[in-house]
Amino acid sequence: NKEKKIKGLITGDLHLKYSLTSQRREINKEYRNYYILDTLTKIVKKEKPDYVVINGDLFHVKGMLRSKDAAEVRECFLYWVSLGCIVIIDTGNHEYEKNNDDFYGKGSISTVFNGLEKEGIFVVDKEARFIRVAKNYVVMAIPYRHTKEECYRDCIEPLQRAKDNGEVKKED
Repeated sequence: NKEKKIKGLITGDLHLKYSLTSQRREINKEYRNYYILDTLTKIVKKEKPDYVVINGDLFHVKGMLRSKDAAEVRECFLYWVSLGCIVIIDTGNHEYEKNNDDFYGKGSISTVFNGLEKEGIFVVDKEARFIRVAKNYVVMAIPYRHTKEECYRDCIEPLQRAKDNGEVKKED
């Protein structure tokens, strides 16, 4: 009775909508988002991961996003889900207008992907948590926090509670 091996793709700091033209002349800023998403989509199609984790700073804007940009990324991630993988997005410091308690849990990413957990897109914004990606496999997803105290409160404590409540087991 062999268990299926789990495969994941982990990336971060994509900074979509950030112009690299000042640093790299070969990437035109108008095509940078397409290039990044297209490249990742090719990897997802070829490697067929069970899950994809975006570790923060998906966008390079603080606060509001243009609808067109948000919709483009949303459709791309829904396509990845249709290929059979779960998408997990940890918020980074660029997902918040300001890095403080007034904005945690209300990042731009939460708005874009609101209500898509049933489809397979998870946003980790308010508190760290374990996300089950297979029968005996969980991913520990942790959002950005600015201070050590915020990290302990919003990351360490919730994960410990989940462990204590039996949400994850040793074999996970």
